Amino acid sequence: MGDTLSHKGQIGFVETSSSVLISSSGDWVIEGLGDVDRKLEHFAGKVSKKSVQWDVSAVGRVDSAGMMLFVRYYDLLQSNDCTIEIIGAGAEHDTMYRLLRQYVSAPSVDGVTFSSRFLRIINMLGWIAVSSFWDMIAFLSFLGENFIIFLLALRHPLSIRYGAIVQNIEEAGVRAMPIVALTSFLIGVVIAYQGAVQLEKFGAHIFIVDMISISVTRELAPLITAIVVAGRTGSSYTLKLG
Repeated sequence: MGDTLSHKGQIGFVETSSSVLISSSGDWVIEGLGDVDRKLEHFAGKVSKKSVQWDVSAVGRVDSAGMMLFVRYYDLLQSNDCTIEIIGAGAEHDTMYRLLRQYVSAPSVDGVTFSSRFLRIINMLGWIAVSSFWDMIAFLSFLGENFIIFLLALRHPLSIRYGAIVQNIEEAGVRAMPIVALTSFLIGVVIAYQGAVQLEKFGAHIFIVDMISISVTRELAPLITAIVVAGRTGSSYTLKLG
């Protein structure tokens, strides 16, 4: 255990106004790269447009985890417009690098660490816009497929599954009536109780019945029905699909 700790991977930085010297030492193996990863992440987030010399002459053993860590931050520094020169790489390091390089792609936009908060906001807005665009395309595609199927069903009426339609109407509508009625009744009771207290202060308690009948019938009842049916029926469909 003591020998492993004595050869633990280390990294240091010497930074000037236009250049940076990165010094790596120890064994870059998976057991001892926690501190190296944190230091490199902090360093790569604030360095851009500089000349970087990465000295690996003091590095001993390197496994695939260590080399992939090197490749990741090598690509991140390049994406930050840094020019990188590798110093002291041995034949073993070069062989490992060429072996893993073909399996590690350059970092995507998600992996780039922006030094400016403004750029991060622009990046986030861009991804939201792209995601919204593809969601809209999927929605229009869904509508188009349903419209085409509807036309085909009109052309071939015998292909329509009337039994399944009636069954879905029963499950989504008829069987939902008791819970919808109960919910509407209870909300009406609450509105009547609370409204009576306020209207009584102005001597308008005789309008409580009119207020409940009009507000619940015109406004709340359709909304309550839509919410209850959507939650109840949606969960039942999800259960069936599961």
